[in-house]
Amino acid sequence: MSDTKTKYRRGYHPNSLKNLSPGACSTMYDERKKARNVSITDTAWEAFKQKAKTYGISASELIERIGRDIISISEDS
Repeated sequence: MSDTKTKYRRGYHPNSLKNLSPGACSTMYDERKKARNVSITDTAWEAFKQKAKTYGISASELIERIGRDIISISEDS
């Protein structure tokens, strides 16, 4: 297994399962997260994960913050 890979199979990391379990509640948002599906190219996904890493958060949390306007997106002219 390479250094960049986790020892957990996709979708089976304990933290992810804890966040999605019944009764789990984000202390930051006071509501439970749900699993969603997004279609994106590998190139864009890797770039997105790098953006999340610069904030010190997960890709999922970056999506959450963008959706809540905690982190803004600006378009280049």
